[in-house]
Amino acid sequence: MAKKLDPIQIKLVILGDGAVGKTSLASHYLKKEIPKRYIPTIGSIILKKDYKLNNKQQIKVNIWDIGGQRSFNPLNPSFYTNVDAAYLVFDLTKPKDSISVIKNVYLENLDKYAKDCQTIVVGNKLDLISDKEDLKKINKLLSENVPIFISSAKTGENVNETFEILIHTFLKNWEAKHGNEDYIGTAEYFLKSINKKEDELNAILVNLEDVSKIKVKASKIKEKAQSSKAEKKSTLPKTDTSKKMQESMMDKYLSISEEKVKLDAIKSDIITEFERNLNEIEKLVSELKKTSIESLIESIEKTKIEIELIKKDFMASIDSFFKIEDKNKN
Repeated sequence: MAKKLDPIQIKLVILGDGAVGKTSLASHYLKKEIPKRYIPTIGSIILKKDYKLNNKQQIKVNIWDIGGQRSFNPLNPSFYTNVDAAYLVFDLTKPKDSISVIKNVYLENLDKYAKDCQTIVVGNKLDLISDKEDLKKINKLLSENVPIFISSAKTGENVNETFEILIHTFLKNWEAKHGNEDYIGTAEYFLKSINKKEDELNAILVNLEDVSKIKVKASKIKEKAQSSKAEKKSTLPKTDTSKKMQESMMDKYLSISEEKVKLDAIKSDIITEFERNLNEIEKLVSELKKTSIESLIESIEKTKIEIELIKKDFMASIDSFFKIEDKNKN
């Protein structure tokens, strides 16, 4: 009878500035519905992805989607605890600002709290890029020695592949580091489970000095939108002061209404995440029962840390929510 192996647990964090598309990328990878409108992530969202390999090996990827709006997501060092892989996201339409956050916040903290974690950088929103020259500037902005990929959560281009190459690279390094004969070949088995080859994944690594192979699709859309705006601008009727005041009041009312809807959505997300985290705690405890005696003490310690992180994250989310609510009242 084949020896039953403990699952390989990977903690993968998705980091980046607010509104760069972290949740949308994770949603596409996990085959979940991509949000139609932007609702900022408060604290973190914990997601799961499992891979079953050659009938005896299992990889459990624990994905932490970390909120990037630092005004109500204070930097929590606990997010970096036991991190195995970091998926850093920047916005291709706003590369200067979003790459600056990656360099000065996330890479610095990863170097401080999670030196050994595997890291990649992903530029999102390729579907909105109309000029390849814009992509050439990115290499100058991000000179760090990390792999760079380009993707689109909207079209799905390179999304699965970026997660898969990060997991595969982690597994290769993990094999070399641990040297346990029971786990030799895990990285190769992982490739077989997703029906891909290493060269195929490496092919999407971007050399930003040569972007000729990258397809940009937004130029015609932008031209059409600009043309439409110009037409509307030239045909706008003159309005009197009274009408402008009414419109201003209506805009203010709509703004307040939108903020209330957003606040309700955030509250709903926090409640949903709390329920999901309770479920995760049950799973963590359940996994302990299946753990071999040799690994039990280590697994208990890791589980204790994860439960404490979930608790801290929930408390931070509640605190952030009340801060947002107070801000809107004022």
